[in-house]
Amino acid sequence: MTTEHARQVAAFRSRLMLARSPHTVDAYTRDVRDFFTFLEARELSFGLSSVRTYLVSLQERRLSRRTVARRLAGLRAFCRHLEEEGQMSANPLRLVRSPKARRLLPHPFSRSEIEGMLGAATPGAEGLREQAVLELFYGSGLRIGELASLDLGSVDMASRSADVIGKGGQARRVLFGGGAATALQRYLEDARPLWAGAQEQALFVNKQGSRLSVRGLRRIVAALAVRAGAASTSPHALRHAFATHLLEGGADLRAVQELLGHRSLSSTQIYTHIALAQIKDQYQKSHPRA
Repeated sequence: MTTEHARQVAAFRSRLMLARSPHTVDAYTRDVRDFFTFLEARELSFGLSSVRTYLVSLQERRLSRRTVARRLAGLRAFCRHLEEEGQMSANPLRLVRSPKARRLLPHPFSRSEIEGMLGAATPGAEGLREQAVLELFYGSGLRIGELASLDLGSVDMASRSADVIGKGGQARRVLFGGGAATALQRYLEDARPLWAGAQEQALFVNKQGSRLSVRGLRRIVAALAVRAGAASTSPHALRHAFATHLLEGGADLRAVQELLGHRSLSSTQIYTHIALAQIKDQYQKSHPRA
């Protein structure tokens, strides 16, 4: 990239870091860099025509509509940044529509799969950590990054709740049940002290005594899923299961939205489709006149 483009991207990234999650910051930064690389390779200036040419190139690369929409979101955020900094008077992205991404239903773990995963924990301290991770993950509906960021002080065992910072720096309190509380207590008493020193504040730690990473948490969930023969190995399927099983049990949609940390109710409503689909399946299997 040219020096000027690199400077603009750096300033944009710095601003994003004040209000966006690290994942979004990295994604939007990559998107803008890719756009500028495209412009410079073809000696194009930044404008409506070049944006449309860029979109055609993305389609020719056979990127999904969801990916194209995400890249446009990054460019929109960048243009808003330039407008607010007084560096752009006419925003070309205002005249560009994002492609509608096909909304896919998430695939949650079933109740039996979760029970199988809990039963597949390894013996000893590792198994105590596996059960604590799984119980808290499923019992609270946390995102995996939120789970990794939990500190000892974030969790209140008395009220069975935890304070987290979610997407966009939004703070919220999540709840967890008796199963998670029991598993956490056993982990904190009999496993964590074997690895972590007195100065370490992370709730979940690795064998070296430092914070367990998102990658480490993924490995734990995937290993348990494989041992239990679950259809998915994705950690996010636990968050999907949390929401789906709450709604199946009669929970209010607004309450589930709050627990998940969704800004928009429409993001939560997708889980009602899963619950309804499962109810229909049970009806077809069970009713004599179905």
